[in-house]
Amino acid sequence: MNGFSRFVLGSLRVVFFPIVIVATILLGMYINKNMYLFSAAVMSLILLIGFVLYQMIKKGCSKRTILIFIFLIGFVLRLSWALSIDNRPISDFNRAYVVAGDFLEGDLYGFQGTHYIARFPHLTGLVLYFSLFRYIFTYPLVALKVVNVILSSINIIIIYGICRIIFKEDLKKAYYGAFLTALYPPLVIYTGVFCTENMAIPFYLLSIYTFILGLNGNKKYMIISGFLLMIGHFFRAVGQVLIIAYFMMIFIYTKQSWLVKIKKSLFIVLTFIIPFLAINSILKYEGITQYDLWKGSETAWTSVLKGTNQDSWGRWNHEDAAMIDKYEGDNEALANACKEEIKRRITTTPVGKLAVFYLAKFSFQWREGDFSASYWAVLGVDGGKIAINTEERGALLFQAFYVVLLIFSYLSLYNKKSYNKNPLVIIFYVIFCGYSLLYLITESQDRYSFIVCWVMIFMALNNSKETIVIRGKDHIISGVFNSILIPMTTFYVLTSLNINYVLSISLGYLIGGIVRFIYTKRNFKNIRCNIRTSVVPLLSLVLSMIVSSLMMSINITHSFIRNSIVPIPIAIIVGLINYLLRVFLRAERDKDNDQNLSKHQVPL
Repeated sequence: MNGFSRFVLGSLRVVFFPIVIVATILLGMYINKNMYLFSAAVMSLILLIGFVLYQMIKKGCSKRTILIFIFLIGFVLRLSWALSIDNRPISDFNRAYVVAGDFLEGDLYGFQGTHYIARFPHLTGLVLYFSLFRYIFTYPLVALKVVNVILSSINIIIIYGICRIIFKEDLKKAYYGAFLTALYPPLVIYTGVFCTENMAIPFYLLSIYTFILGLNGNKKYMIISGFLLMIGHFFRAVGQVLIIAYFMMIFIYTKQSWLVKIKKSLFIVLTFIIPFLAINSILKYEGITQYDLWKGSETAWTSVLKGTNQDSWGRWNHEDAAMIDKYEGDNEALANACKEEIKRRITTTPVGKLAVFYLAKFSFQWREGDFSASYWAVLGVDGGKIAINTEERGALLFQAFYVVLLIFSYLSLYNKKSYNKNPLVIIFYVIFCGYSLLYLITESQDRYSFIVCWVMIFMALNNSKETIVIRGKDHIISGVFNSILIPMTTFYVLTSLNINYVLSISLGYLIGGIVRFIYTKRNFKNIRCNIRTSVVPLLSLVLSMIVSSLMMSINITHSFIRNSIVPIPIAIIVGLINYLLRVFLRAERDKDNDQNLSKHQVPL
């Protein structure tokens, strides 16, 4: 593992953990009776499908059969959802849809002056896309949803293909990657939303697939990769982050000559930029657009301005919107005013407060299990019909799915053997870092990170026996019973007796720790008090009590969720911390044992 990989993974071990905490707290906020039945029913169905898939893999069914099975599951799920909701485009998408209708009638006002598409010309691709469907189909919204379903289902195949390249020796991971993609809530729910990401994501993924093929292979794949990324960028204009990630992979991780590296980089850049410039020139020449696709009548500094607003956690807000309205028509004055206000906010805010703001903004960007898909889908119903209101019924299930994915993604940061053996996998962590930095600088919305929600799938799959350690049923039962059931039961019993919440949760973990120690030391005659048998359990107990007390105290102060629900997210976070402690201290012990053994080996 090179120094850059160590830096990326080391940094993510620190900043990724708050995402897990925030997402877990959000899971607690979604726990209510309205969601139990839907969550239980769908979870049972997922487990049943997962069991069938497991049996198919175990019995050696053909790759084609297994892949078709997974694809059909994902396709049917997406089609059923998309056609079960009668909604319309809203917000930015509604404006694009209206302008598309005007465009078909020969009215180009929406692309001119300070109208919305002129201010944000990166939406031009969406307008033209909508125009095509409105021109061809009698029921364009239904057709758009069907195409969304097809494109989203294709993602299943593409991710399977990427996994086959990345995890060469483990076909099961490719199946699991496809299966996760088929069920991943944002990729399913957003098929019912008329957003640009539905068109862009397949091209982003295909670009990554061909890039990996060409990294140490034929240069023609780099040409294809750049062109595919350009198409994706035309619909969702954040492809520049992938370009930077590609450059880093080429120059840091390949052992080719500098000349070859430069050539490959140029192939990507030129096949990305030249077609994009050509499209931009044609649109301007035909009089459709007034501004370049990357620079509208509203300065990009407005997005950065909103991204620095601490009162709104870097999201859209009335204060900054008022400033934009104040300078309407004078873009240069608006840009200067934004820069001055950004400078004032950054220079006058204490460093500690600024650090907390950006850490919170970073965590909030990746906290939502469906990346606000249900919100955007349901918001567009507006009197129409909807079979299942996923915003009211599905949030708990989606968040639980996502928290599990986040935990596995976090554990993968410690999988050193994987990075040494297959450095290609680091590309997904670099992509995650790139988009995280982008959303730290600019305005933040849950939907914005949907374009790369799939990175979590690859990160979660990048685990091995080094990070996933299960020592048997007794170990699992002991962990669940003593680390979850006893602390939670103790908490509810003590709080029912009007004992302080913080004290109750602390005593719960104290009793659980004592029971666990007794359980593991059943043969008291052979107990050896040494650092490995005593300090680790003691450290685990102390950490459990500190973390649980701290989380309970914070919740009492800020009232994030009901106090009666708090033990659930606490159990998840404490369980993860204890797992990391035990697994990686054990890894260090095994490493020491191997070193001692090698010292005493007699040479042959």
